[in-house]
Amino acid sequence: MESAGSSPLSSRRRSRQVYLPSCSSISNKRGMCEISFSFIFLDLPPSPEKMQYHLFRGKLSFKNSSSEMSLAGVIIKDVNPLSLSYVPPSLPHREKEVSRIIEYLEPFLYGGHVTKVILTGGSGVGKTVLSKFISRLISQKISEHYRGRFKSIYVNARLKGSSFNILNSIASSLGISISLRGLSNDEVLSSLIELIQRKSLLVLLILDELDFLIDIGGSNILYSFFRLHELTEGEGNAAIIMILRNPSYLSKLDRGVLHTIHSPIIRLSPYSSLELTDILSQRVKYALHPGRISSDALNLIAEESAKYGDARYAIEILWKSAIIAEYGNKFVISPEDVREAFFHLPYIPYKDDLSALSHQELLLLLAISNLSSEKSYVSLSEVEEEYVSLCQDFGATPRKHTQIWKYINRLSSLGFITRKVSSRGRDGRVTVVSLRIPTHSLSRQLHSLLEGGS
Repeated sequence: MESAGSSPLSSRRRSRQVYLPSCSSISNKRGMCEISFSFIFLDLPPSPEKMQYHLFRGKLSFKNSSSEMSLAGVIIKDVNPLSLSYVPPSLPHREKEVSRIIEYLEPFLYGGHVTKVILTGGSGVGKTVLSKFISRLISQKISEHYRGRFKSIYVNARLKGSSFNILNSIASSLGISISLRGLSNDEVLSSLIELIQRKSLLVLLILDELDFLIDIGGSNILYSFFRLHELTEGEGNAAIIMILRNPSYLSKLDRGVLHTIHSPIIRLSPYSSLELTDILSQRVKYALHPGRISSDALNLIAEESAKYGDARYAIEILWKSAIIAEYGNKFVISPEDVREAFFHLPYIPYKDDLSALSHQELLLLLAISNLSSEKSYVSLSEVEEEYVSLCQDFGATPRKHTQIWKYINRLSSLGFITRKVSSRGRDGRVTVVSLRIPTHSLSRQLHSLLEGGS
């Protein structure tokens, strides 16, 4: 701990850690607010959200007012636009999709029938941010007469984990405080419909990661959602935006549900290098001080990220590059900072799914990764043996074969592995699995998650 009079810049150079002021005392003398500061060190935060918690939680209270204290760096002026949850004022290169969705949702805006739209595309093509942008746009379009009755509800099916939790989240967002335990999906939906009708609400429901809901047998709950057509004109209305990676997943649904969906499908293509440059330039404008990233560095991020067409990854690299430069006491983000960011943050498909896996599923995936460095396919028996060994290393209790098979099925459905039946075993046909992600990058991320890292 340093004194308030020490030079934070010189100490920061010695420590290569961020140097933050911490308010130690506030006194009020003759109407003047005097604030004393001490200084603390913080290690590099793993995400913009955590950086925001550390850097921007301070609040200064004055005699008749209070104001937020933004402790920004030389390079970063606002971490929010570097967050993956940030919704920008405009969406570069998604203008056509915005217009199409608004056109499809027009009946909803003017009290017509229930509208459904499906958004599909790979990781980082803007499905979630597009849906949230549409929600904000609709809120702005709705007249004062309707605005107080407009409700936008976003639900991530994978994060909620079950049909009950999804319904409970929707009910909670609508202000239903009754206990839902013991009620069937239809009974809960009846309560939701009754509330929407009674309060004449306009509800936009965004169902993200529909793939997961389908995987856990969500046909019934989807069919229940589509009962919202029971809403009559003048007694409330609803629209549903469904988000999934691959529209072929819809073929897993019951025929009756498929017939009920009958929705326009909007496919989002991967971003090109030029498109990613525009997206990154927008984030730079809002997040960094002017002139704090070289054009070469920005182009390098765009070109490398364009290999995957993933804007989320590009924004993460921009964030990491800014932090590396900030902590290196630089004034401009250089290509070398970007290269270091790529080294520390290798591209991992389905990264969001990785963070949602259970401890046991992470161990099983690490077992597959360990065995796959020199093999295309590994047998399930080999995987189980390695998995048991890893459980001992990490102090976990290994699960039985039946549960392991369920884990294998989930890892396959999420896209981490492929599985097939092979006839090369001594005992005849055996199940073998193959990893779809480079082992070196996956192994590092798995160890970080298993050891409690970011």
